[in-house]
Amino acid sequence: MSFAMFAQIAAGCVGNAKPPALSGVATQVDGKALKLDQSPSIQFHDDGRFSMFAGCNTHNGQEEITDTVFMLVGPMASTRKLCFEDWRTQLEQAMVDPLGEAEGYVLNGPKLTLTNASGVPLASFTASAK
Repeated sequence: MSFAMFAQIAAGCVGNAKPPALSGVATQVDGKALKLDQSPSIQFHDDGRFSMFAGCNTHNGQEEITDTVFMLVGPMASTRKLCFEDWRTQLEQAMVDPLGEAEGYVLNGPKLTLTNASGVPLASFTASAK
């Protein structure tokens, strides 16, 4: 299943279905359309791994997904390229921070929303055609 990622503030409650393996290309972050040579993307694999290109650097690691929990397991590995433009640094943070802060999720049809411990949405992944 392909998913586009964008940071979003919205209300929600914790879901109870394990999301399938997800992959996609970011088309929006923080409600703004992206126009890059290489779009940010993220993949959640069936074996508990994830990989992401966040606009400048690549990141990967392990995540735990149960009926109501989403969280990173251990540290995230990242390349350490220098992102010359401020907007790239901001994009990196908008994509990386929610993964480290997430403790739950809501799965509503084609939309996966990562949430904090209080159920506040941190980032959303919405299905898109490949």
